[in-house]
Amino acid sequence: MKFTTLFMLGCFLVSSTMLLAQQTISEIQTEADQIKKEEGSISFSYAEKLLELAQMYEIQKDFQKATDLDQEVTLILNTFSDSIPPDYETEYIIQEQLENLRLKQYLIQEKDWIERSIKAKAYLGIMHFFQIAHRFIGSQHEDYLNNWEKAYFLYNSVNYYNLQQARNLWKAITQHRAQESQEESFTHLEVLFGYASFCDRTNDTETYNTLKTTIEKHWPYAFGNNADYVPPQEDLDVKDDITLPEEEGKEENSSIFVSVEEMPRFPGCEALQEDHKEKKACADLKLLQFIYKKITYPTPALENGIQGMSVVSFTVTEYGTIVDFKILRDPGGACGQEALRVIKFMNELPSRWTPGKQRGKHVRVKYNLPVRFKLT
Repeated sequence: MKFTTLFMLGCFLVSSTMLLAQQTISEIQTEADQIKKEEGSISFSYAEKLLELAQMYEIQKDFQKATDLDQEVTLILNTFSDSIPPDYETEYIIQEQLENLRLKQYLIQEKDWIERSIKAKAYLGIMHFFQIAHRFIGSQHEDYLNNWEKAYFLYNSVNYYNLQQARNLWKAITQHRAQESQEESFTHLEVLFGYASFCDRTNDTETYNTLKTTIEKHWPYAFGNNADYVPPQEDLDVKDDITLPEEEGKEENSSIFVSVEEMPRFPGCEALQEDHKEKKACADLKLLQFIYKKITYPTPALENGIQGMSVVSFTVTEYGTIVDFKILRDPGGACGQEALRVIKFMNELPSRWTPGKQRGKHVRVKYNLPVRFKLT
């Protein structure tokens, strides 16, 4: 009896909630119709009310209606964008309203705003959305970085159009980061390193050398030369009386460790309010997701039925950059080369790895990463 009563009470609460949502949708729709009647279908007030209505449909999981309304809002905003009057003061006001509504549409209502733009084939608006995101949330915000990565890997293949778009994305994030921080700051230099890695891969030697020179003014050994270098204590935010151990965890005759108290971590989990072990578990999961989202089964391996484990070795420097790549195991069919290609792409992320630590100091750590290729 008790179960029946609770069940009936639950059904009543659910139906009451749905009824309330329906009532709210009806009220918002009435308000939207009134605005449309008074101001016309192309107005900011009408677009804002449609977004409010779309959000209610999303709560009800009526995604088709929400999508239809979202597309109508996009049409309204594009119409405004294409017909801005030449008067400077009016133009400024309209642009500001456009940005505020696009912010609501793409950054608050739905975090994956780049993915939505890609699905809608609205490629030309992508750079504009990054400008809006920079203005409102900054280039170091998780949503900005996640969407930047999605957009960047859209232009993964090497052809002229893709290279131009990828280069534009790097220019945008480096410009935004420069506006937020000083030239020598880590947050600025880490995106410059990513841009330099992109230029190196795409044979833009002139830009690569310029960026490398700028970076090495502040990160003298970020690109991996001179593994015996120990960075200044003030760069690492550790106490002066902490010294590196001479033997523990080191490879023979080198300053590269194979095991340290805090192992290096793939970017994306440092904002967690957890200890380094929890962050490491989170980072390992993100690393696995990164590898298997970006990897492509090589054609030679597919054609010859080759599968197996590839292992790539690399060193995570005291700055979080990745150097000294080597294929340690290769099942053949270009599997090793494909694993290496994707791992090298980690240097083209806008964020670096968190370096390994031994006794309070950032140190270089050798990392072996297995990548399994399996035919299904």
